[in-house]
Amino acid sequence: MKNDDMLEKLKKISASIKSKEFFPFYYLYGDEDYFLTQVKNSILKAFSDDTKLNTKVYTKDNFVLNDVMKYLGNLPFMNEKKLIIFDGVDYFVKNRDASETKDMIDAFEKSKDINIVVFFKYENGDRYLKSYDKSNVFLKYFSDNGIAVNTHKLDEASLNKYIINHFKKSGIEIDKVEGAYFIRTCGCDLNNLYNEADKLISYVGDRNKIERKDIDSVVTKNIDDKIYNLIDLYNSNKKEEALKFYGDLLSEGEKVPVIFSVFAYNYSSLIVCKDLMQRGKGQKDIAEAMGIEPWRVAKLMSANKYVSMETLEYQMKRITDIALSRVKGNLDEDYMLLLLMN
Repeated sequence: MKNDDMLEKLKKISASIKSKEFFPFYYLYGDEDYFLTQVKNSILKAFSDDTKLNTKVYTKDNFVLNDVMKYLGNLPFMNEKKLIIFDGVDYFVKNRDASETKDMIDAFEKSKDINIVVFFKYENGDRYLKSYDKSNVFLKYFSDNGIAVNTHKLDEASLNKYIINHFKKSGIEIDKVEGAYFIRTCGCDLNNLYNEADKLISYVGDRNKIERKDIDSVVTKNIDDKIYNLIDLYNSNKKEEALKFYGDLLSEGEKVPVIFSVFAYNYSSLIVCKDLMQRGKGQKDIAEAMGIEPWRVAKLMSANKYVSMETLEYQMKRITDIALSRVKGNLDEDYMLLLLMN
């Protein structure tokens, strides 16, 4: 996991909600939707507002700056505080005009004794999180006067602890080895992991331990894992098998644009991994450099064994050309992968 204090901050947030000793400001962003959803639901449930008039949720659809600044200063109705949630509002992601930003910060400051202000923003991947750096005035203000946390994906070891504990609450045991296999089969999204775990809990019935065969029988493989298999066939020039596998994905309900985008993303990862391998980097160093789990790196390294950088770059160019043709309207999406396979 990244070297930060995310889990400790989440514990503080949980404690503040349970005790109802709320921070004046919460700023949560990142690509682990599970934590964002848990905090949002918990704070809405814990906030005492018998009149239902002191809770306001702003989204990108109803956010109007002047209205927000006015509402911040309104006194609570028969309550000590108001709860104001900004759910996915882009305004607080990047800095605005200096004068406008100052007015907004001043509005927060003047009203912090009567408001609990919570900002949530789901972002899909670290490449989108560059907006949340130290230069973001709103992030800095919320952090200095309340609490801010990047709710990123957990590493495999931390996920394993969560999953083992989830099964344990239902009186079912899963050891670390099978827990790791379960995670690698399902992917790293906590919502999905819990959903798949609940399916397993129902499946084993009176038995009190999860076995490998249970996972293979019940769990739905994540799209990334399937795409790795498709890439292996593709790089091995096994066109007929690749096309059959692609057909199987479609029959399972996977959508063409999703398959293509995941294929393209993983292919770009192959190139980055290959470059690092050629520089003499090992699995651990590559995982750190790419910001992904070591077991994912192992799959990338395995896929890279029998393919040259030149071939990877050539195929990546084909992927880019096909994507551009689709954007320009020159290619029907149904033929994107078919064209790539031929």
